[in-house]
Amino acid sequence: ARIFFGGCFLFTITALALYATVVFNVATSRSNVEMIFNTVVLLFVNDLDEKMFTSLHTINSEWLEKITSEIAGSFRGNIKVDIQYAAANHELRDEQTRRIEQIEKKLLEKIMRVETEYEK
Repeated sequence: ARIFFGGCFLFTITALALYATVVFNVATSRSNVEMIFNTVVLLFVNDLDEKMFTSLHTINSEWLEKITSEIAGSFRGNIKVDIQYAAANHELRDEQTRRIEQIEKKLLEKIMRVETEYEK
């Protein structure tokens, strides 16, 4: 039940962030081009935030764990489990990215091989 409520809470936060982004873009953009530009900037900042977290986790995971534990302590909640889940999720995503890159490399090699055989 606790995991279910945690998931619902995270989904609610994500939905509210999406709603706030859409309302902000509609309210501040004067044209479609400006709306697309604002959306791209927000997506870039979000991606940059994830990359910074991953970099900090790679560089000094103990310090990051200490800081996030202090933040979690200020909320008096058991956020440590969520932090460990987030770290595991980043590791899983990195592993999936590596696998996709390997598959793309093999596929590209096969395509090149077929093209060279076709040219002969």
